[in-house]
Amino acid sequence: DRPKIAAWKSHPDPRIDGKLAEWGPFDGSGADSWTELAYPADAETGRRNSASDLSARFSIRRTATGIAVAVDVEDNDVQNNHEGQDLYRGDLVEVYLDPQGNNLQWGSASDFQIGIAPVSSLPDDESDWYAWFQNGRPKQIQAAAVRTKRGYQAELRIGWGAMGNTVPARVGISVAV
Repeated sequence: DRPKIAAWKSHPDPRIDGKLAEWGPFDGSGADSWTELAYPADAETGRRNSASDLSARFSIRRTATGIAVAVDVEDNDVQNNHEGQDLYRGDLVEVYLDPQGNNLQWGSASDFQIGIAPVSSLPDDESDWYAWFQNGRPKQIQAAAVRTKRGYQAELRIGWGAMGNTVPARVGISVAV
């Protein structure tokens, strides 16, 4: 069983730039709730030696324009030299979203599998993102990632328009690193 997590209402919308300062403290003392990812349950692939080798936490917000997700990743060796649909070949955050709340249907254009990562092959380690079920980068989605001293941070906003222009009461979401 996965936990039920409330998405905090956010006014104004967080700026999607990969920098998480406006998301509040990571210690749970702020208005925002951070959820620790469990290893190995939330790890897509690979092994880790310690929490500094790989650990992450995430937060979710409901905004006027959509759902926003922030992920703080601690990783002592961030490596991703891939872009676009090959982004999955390196370190990244993956967000799976089921706006209908009827269980994610793999490959369905009404659900989302979105990857976000800083990319070493781009100038200044710029970030890239890709939505595999939509085969590209839909305009109603914004995403960014930045490297930090401890790893990297990623942000994502999926607009209500991408989810059928309705504000669902319940959304299925999963975050993996």
